[in-house]
Amino acid sequence: MSTIRSAIFAMVAMLSGTLVSGCQHQGAAKTADSSTMGLDVKIAPFVVPPGTEVQNCFYLKVPSDTDLDLGRVVIDFAQGTHHMHVYYGDEQHADGVEECFTAVDFDKWHLLVGSQKPHLEWELPPNVAFHVKAHQQLLVQVHFVNASMLSTTDNMATGTIHFDTRAPGEVTSYMGSIFGQQRAIDVKPHATQSVDGICRLPHDLSLGALAGHYHFKSQDFTASRMHDDATTDDAFYATSYFAEPKFQIYGEDAPLRFGAGERILWHCDYVNESDTEIPFGPMELTQEHCNMFAFYYPAAGQQEFTPCVSYGRCPAPCAAGESCTEQGECKKACTPSCGDKQCGDDGCGGSCGSCPSASICSAAGQCERQCTPSCDGRQCGDDGCGGSCGSCGDGQQCTGGACGAVGCDANGGVEVEPNDRSSAPTVLCTSGVIQGTIATANDIDWYSFTLQPGDHYSVALSALPADYTLTVYHLAASGSLSKIGDAVDNHDLADQVFRSYSINGGTYLVKVHSAAGASDVGRRYTLTEVTL
Repeated sequence: MSTIRSAIFAMVAMLSGTLVSGCQHQGAAKTADSSTMGLDVKIAPFVVPPGTEVQNCFYLKVPSDTDLDLGRVVIDFAQGTHHMHVYYGDEQHADGVEECFTAVDFDKWHLLVGSQKPHLEWELPPNVAFHVKAHQQLLVQVHFVNASMLSTTDNMATGTIHFDTRAPGEVTSYMGSIFGQQRAIDVKPHATQSVDGICRLPHDLSLGALAGHYHFKSQDFTASRMHDDATTDDAFYATSYFAEPKFQIYGEDAPLRFGAGERILWHCDYVNESDTEIPFGPMELTQEHCNMFAFYYPAAGQQEFTPCVSYGRCPAPCAAGESCTEQGECKKACTPSCGDKQCGDDGCGGSCGSCPSASICSAAGQCERQCTPSCDGRQCGDDGCGGSCGSCGDGQQCTGGACGAVGCDANGGVEVEPNDRSSAPTVLCTSGVIQGTIATANDIDWYSFTLQPGDHYSVALSALPADYTLTVYHLAASGSLSKIGDAVDNHDLADQVFRSYSINGGTYLVKVHSAAGASDVGRRYTLTEVTL
């Protein structure tokens, strides 16, 4: 990592000259120690009277004649800090400081980096950097609270921000940022409220870091991955301490990847035990927030900012005749209509039905047969077009196009011997549970079951009288077997379990055998197959 010496010291000097400018302006940026290496901003002490909160905005410019790549940030602020944000913009603003308890205009100001912690050290992934342009306008917003559950040390707010720079040749991609803000907050007196915000991601990316942000009345903050059907995974981020919410860093050793169009859902819970209504707003003492700050790479270009403001689940109040979907999109109200359609769209994104595998859905919504029957290598079962390749005799059933032994439903939930060959397996009971016995050390028991495309499944051996294990295979239409995998065998009597995912569905076989040549004729094991 490299640093820029003369340009950095020039910047500090310009900050001092511009913001202090011959007067002791409270809260102005001051010159950093000349021994500091990197890009430095020091917020001089300003008063935060007891029982109050103060939010100041400092305006300054990058004094370098060249663009800078920033690969590490260190933030140090006195106790009582509620947040510190650095924004960049392309419109010029006079250097100086002002009180700013107003929302930042995201069309003008774009988040570079921010923290709600008194101390933060963040080394960006190798070859990744924040980027600022030569002489670019910056805004540093600082919020201190000296009341209730927060106290500002000696009633004085101060802090420093330090960036290490990286040489341009070291950088291959840049860090972008997300400012997620849920504005539909109104917690009634002696009531609770929960709110969600949704951010649709602009392209394939990896999260570099994420932090939640809220005020006194919030109990917790979580963030989860949301899929297209509005289902969510378990939370990948959670914090519950409002005074110093977690700043979670996702390094290359634990990457968190997202695809274009995937969503992050963030969530806040509030409890208001007071007699006062708590609306949305920046004031820590009387208002509430539910903000998400996320940083991702690679950005689309050297600088990229993604604002995700939510009103409810949608980025703006929906127009008349529209409603906000679970996925956070405003859509017009719709009445499904299928008429005489057998399949296809119902006009509202739903379905009028699906066609059998041998048919396709026409533009008119009718199932039309388009199929060539085939029974090659099959004794029985479907010909691929709804017809038959033959039937099996008494005491047999069709499995994977072959006639074999009857399933366990007709045998009281117990395996049907002989089932020691893959061509003659016992079909599992409809309950997915069967009992079997390893009669000799060389005995092998085969079982079969079927899955639909996309099924997650689990196969387990339990109640083991001896050291038995299992192997799972897929049975192709041609009759060939493909091994899927083995249960992890610790060579003991613990349950043997295998879990997997079926891409194409079809018939699967399970081979149960003795792992160590042991048998126990007098006792049965239990085999269970569950579709998850």
